[in-house]
Amino acid sequence: DFATDSVETSGDMAVWNPVFHGINGVTIETTPAEPGFLHVTVHLPAAPGGLFARLKVVGSN
Repeated sequence: DFATDSVETSGDMAVWNPVFHGINGVTIETTPAEPGFLHVTVHLPAAPGGLFARLKVVGSN
């Protein structure tokens, strides 16, 4: 079993858009943590009016 992850942002929490490392000032760093875990750090540029972000994780069976 494994999982895939992605970071998504939204201005209104109705429509979510994926963000990618190196595009539009976004940085995503992943480092190993305890066995079976990763530490994910995401830096997003400031957005006028604010911005919501979420980490989306999808598992497979």
